[in-house]
Amino acid sequence: MSKDALKAQINKLKAELEKKDKEKHNFLDRIEELEEIVMRLEALIPEEDGKKKSKKRQAISSKIKLDVKKKKIRDLKNKMGILRKEKDKQIRELKNSMGFLNFYKVQLQQELEELKPRYYDWTGNLRSESPLNSLVKDLTITVNEQRTLIKKQEILINSLKSKIVGNEKFSEKLGSKKKEKN
Repeated sequence: MSKDALKAQINKLKAELEKKDKEKHNFLDRIEELEEIVMRLEALIPEEDGKKKSKKRQAISSKIKLDVKKKKIRDLKNKMGILRKEKDKQIRELKNSMGFLNFYKVQLQQELEELKPRYYDWTGNLRSESPLNSLVKDLTITVNEQRTLIKKQEILINSLKSKIVGNEKFSEKLGSKKKEKN
């Protein structure tokens, strides 16, 4: 195994060990609480007077219930503290990431400011398009106009050719009729 893999495994085992230690301490705390409850309950057994016994029993049982509730409240407060710390950590991380995004935004704005002069004409107005695009449009318009002129001229040439052919046929017919008359 490589050193990195071994380090990762050691870290994993350390985390598991810490988790087990926390569980052990929680169980020990719970055992202490239960021992206290048992001792209180044992104190109720040797008493002989019925009225005193029932009042004391009620007081101890209510105190035990109160202690259990206090313990639950303490656990919930501890959990809330942990959640509050996690929330604060996430808020800090979010602010850091937002700071990075704001930095990135400022950087992009600066780059945009550097590029702006390229897209202004000599009067200081923002050009809607780059000079190459306008040149391409002008050339496209010129090419289209020339194509339409070429098509018109081809149509004119074709019509003239058909007239010439028609005139030749007419001349042939006239020549043949003249010969017949002669």
